[in-house]
Amino acid sequence: MNCRVSIIVPVYNAEMYLTECLKSLQKQTYSELEILLIDDSSTDGSWSLMNSFAKKDNRICCLKNQNGKGVSGARNTGLTHAKGKYVVFLDSDDTVNISAVETLVKISLASDCTFVFSNAGKKETAEVFEFPVDYKRFIEEVVLDGLIFNLHGKLFKTWVLQSEHVLFDEELDYGEDFLFVSRYMESCLKYELKGAIIPQHLYFYNTEVSNSLSKRLTASKISSFDKVKENLLRITNWNTRPHDRLFYYVVDNVLNDYFSLNLFIFKAEGVRSEKKGLFYRLKNSRAYQNVSSCAFNSSLPMLKKAICRLPCFELWNIVFFSQKVFAVLKSTRI
Repeated sequence: MNCRVSIIVPVYNAEMYLTECLKSLQKQTYSELEILLIDDSSTDGSWSLMNSFAKKDNRICCLKNQNGKGVSGARNTGLTHAKGKYVVFLDSDDTVNISAVETLVKISLASDCTFVFSNAGKKETAEVFEFPVDYKRFIEEVVLDGLIFNLHGKLFKTWVLQSEHVLFDEELDYGEDFLFVSRYMESCLKYELKGAIIPQHLYFYNTEVSNSLSKRLTASKISSFDKVKENLLRITNWNTRPHDRLFYYVVDNVLNDYFSLNLFIFKAEGVRSEKKGLFYRLKNSRAYQNVSSCAFNSSLPMLKKAICRLPCFELWNIVFFSQKVFAVLKSTRI
């Protein structure tokens, strides 16, 4: 088992957490590693810390994005430099189990799998899926279990990524992990390959670090919503199965993010006219329109059907007005 594994770690102002992250990689029971650290124009001591580790470990390669391309751009830089047979992604504030890489590679080699997904909390044993026969069942499982929405604890084969030009969309404000994983899955379907899902928890998140959306109000958030959710609707064929769990999951997923973005627009800084335009642009997005019209004609509970047609801009105006009235009454109370 001497296949090299490229581990891609995007770094941005991660000086506080980077040491623990890198030590979890250096302690791996699988030693054939290429550790690619991509600094995305950090303003703290991350670059210096990265290089101090690289001087003591020749498996570590330090790269730098001069103009700050974001996490997707940093990962793409890593992918262009990856020389391993496999690729694994790790965020600079997280850690992995000491046997994470060895476990993933063993499963891949034993079952001739092109990908391995770990952290499957609902599974008790490993399961191998053969495409295209098991593709529909696989998609349903990874969507319902949330495995398709992140990169972590996953093993990818480099040749599939390179031959199909699977890269991260650097224009997205969120959902880039999901789009990357789903494109990789479709590439595996194209070549009729195999993959595995295993129950072991190999990836550990740092819950102290906030991953909240930027407070900056931009139209790109609406575009990201539409692109990500349209892809979710397409790969699940959700509207062909209007009474099963996947249908209801997709409806809830799209509506939850729709209302979260509405709330974000409402709270974000910006002039009222700009916010109003974004509210209506979001309401007219293809993904929301598809879900709301189809869900309204389904067997969803009446309350959810009503929510599908809720005019959010008017709703937030009512909330905002009520808050103002309450604040005035509170300030004049004797």
